[in-house]
Amino acid sequence: MVISQSRIAYYYKLAFSQSKAKSQTVYEALLMQILVEIPDYNPANGFQFTWADGFEIEVDLCHDGVMIKGNKAGLISLASQLLTLAQDDFGNGYDIHLDKYAALEDNSIDLIIVKKEG
Repeated sequence: MVISQSRIAYYYKLAFSQSKAKSQTVYEALLMQILVEIPDYNPANGFQFTWADGFEIEVDLCHDGVMIKGNKAGLISLASQLLTLAQDDFGNGYDIHLDKYAALEDNSIDLIIVKKEG
């Protein structure tokens, strides 16, 4: 993750204007990096799903829209799927389907993610 100098300065000021506990949290947020391995596109294999151990993802409709809930492993896994789909080798209209039979919790509604160019 790349953070601009102005954003770092903002967080630095924020950290020192807050309590010690909040300062530590802001500092840790600046240092946090998560490495996600994105598989290369292979036409013979198509889209390769990668899931972190213990992932949980739930998708539900709420009164204001769609709600995606996940534990840490689930959210990292979902990010991995999105980054994989973002590769140039997957063209406009390429989609992935997640449902209770493939990746989502049993009480989830289907989640369809479609790549849109431009």
